[in-house]
This record gives sequence, C-alpha cells and structure tokens, in this order.
Amino acid sequence: MNDSRKLEKKDARRIIVADDDPAILRLVTTILEKEGYTVVTARDGREAYKILQEDQSFTAAVFDVVMPHISGPELVRYMKTEKRLMKIPVMMMTAEQDPKLSSDSFAAGAVVFLPKPFTTAQLQNLIDGFIAGSRQNRANSRGVAQRNQRLPADGGFLAAVQPQRRALQPAQVAVQKR
Repeated sequence: MNDSRKLEKKDARRIIVADDDPAILRLVTTILEKEGYTVVTARDGREAYKILQEDQSFTAAVFDVVMPHISGPELVRYMKTEKRLMKIPVMMMTAEQDPKLSSDSFAAGAVVFLPKPFTTAQLQNLIDGFIAGSRQNRANSRGVAQRNQRLPADGGFLAAVQPQRRALQPAQVAVQKR
C-alpha cells in the first residue's frame, strides 16, 4: 500500500471530541485511541468550532451538550449548514438529566445521545455502530442517486428512499428515530 493510501486510511478514522470537563475529554480520547481512532480534542465549543472551520476530515464528532461559549447542539446546527461538514455523524453526551437536552440534540441533527456516566463498552459500541451506520447510509444514498439517474425523465418517477438508520440500543442510551 502506498503512502497516500495509508494516509487516507488513517484520516478515515479521525474523530473530533469536545468537552469542557478535562477528565471526560481524557477518558473519551483514551477509549477512542485504543479503538484505533485519531482524536482531535477541543476544550469548549468555541475551540471545536474553530477546528471545524479549518478541518473537515473527520469520521465522526463527539460533543458535550453543555459547554462554554458554544453548546453542543449549536455546533451540530453549524455543521448541518456546511456542505463539507453535514455528513459527519455526531454523538452528543451529557451528565444533565433534562430530557429536553436530548430532544434538542436530535433536532439539531445529532445521531446518538449518550448520558454520562457511561461505560467504556457503551462508548465503543455506539461509536462503532453509528460510524458503520453512517457509512452504510452514505453508500445507500449514492446507490439511490445512481439508480434515479437511470430512470426515464418522461413518465418515470424518483423514489424518495431514505436509508434506514440502524437503531443502537445499549443500556440507557437514547437513539434518534427516523
């Protein structure tokens, strides 16, 4: 394998993690790095926003909901307005018990919501599952677009097919229903 393919493969496993709690940031980073991901960290929403403006080559994003300067849901809304960022799947996490936070996160575009405290296995399973689901959804979308291009323009119809997201259901984890 040549160097550029090695770099592509390595870059294909990059995750941005933003949390204002240094202990959680270290914990999530350690877990993800043990899973083989390259992790880029941010200590608050503003720092994550600056990173996202300069670098869009992430496989996924993990954001705390409540952070100084820019909240997790605000970051997700920003990502959904930028073509180069809108397909990056986002996991939100929080220790807050307010159910509105999870609904706000999903409304903003997050794919998975992980309440704190969480286990290593929960984080690993969710990351692997929602990244795999996101890749499958992109592949399904490309396939639908290619099939639609082959349909006749006169009298043919384009099926509005939405790829099904795989439901992730580890203990105490809310998952967006589509």
